Parts: sequence; C-alpha cells; structure tokens
Amino acid sequence: MNKLIYPLAVLLLAGCATMEPGQVSLDQPPRAMAARPERKPLTPIDQIRNGMSYDEVMALMGREVKIGFSESDSSAQSVGTVAMRNPYRIEMMNAGDTPHLVVYFLTSINKSDGEVTDDELTPVIFKDNVMIGRGWDYIDTLQNN
Repeated sequence: MNKLIYPLAVLLLAGCATMEPGQVSLDQPPRAMAARPERKPLTPIDQIRNGMSYDEVMALMGREVKIGFSESDSSAQSVGTVAMRNPYRIEMMNAGDTPHLVVYFLTSINKSDGEVTDDELTPVIFKDNVMIGRGWDYIDTLQNN
C-alpha cells in the first residue's frame, strides 16, 4: 500500500509549471530581473554643443516638452498630450565677476509624482549668449573657480 501512496503523493505535490516565451526564468540573476531598459531623454539635449548661440539651442530644444498623455474627456477614445514648458527655469549665476545665464531643461521624469526635481533637469550654461557647458558638474566647476 505504501508503495502506491508515495508515488501518488509525489505526483500530486509536484504539480506542473510552464513558462511563456519572454518570461523570466529562475536561472536569471536577480539584478537582470530588476534592470530597467534605458530610456531616451524627453528632449534632444544630446544634440546641443558648446559654441551654439542661445537662439540655436532654444530652436533645437523647443518651448515645451511632452511628458505623457491624458484622456481628453470621459471617452477612452480621445487622448490629449500632457506638456510642460521648457526651459523649466532660467536664472543668472556669477562665476567670479562674470555673469552666466543658466537655463534648466526638463530632460527626464524619474518619478511620476507631479514634482519636478533637480535630478530631472539639465542645466545649460551660456556666457555672452554662447553655450559654454551643460550639466551639474559644469555648474560645480564654475562655482568652485
């Protein structure tokens, strides 16, 4: 009797499992499962270069950035674009005795919380209406010189 119960119990407890193509398998390391695909920036920030004028940068970057979509009315068939003005913020900064224009562009959305934080902005720095650098590291360099 035991010879019949043990194999039957093993079959019942083992169960069946199948995986669809594209599902995560158990042999993948946890880091690979948690990895996110690289997202492209919301703006063409990688196309601007030092030496470009303020007007050239603004023409390339545009005056608004599309950050998502929303239903225009109660119908799911009607969808509208959610856009924010860009640049998000503009301010003057002095490096030594030289004034610099710092233009902050919204280039990514890291958390959909309705807030725009500095890590979602890319500063672009102009001196005499000419782009001389971009990024937070460049601002740190200017402030420390």
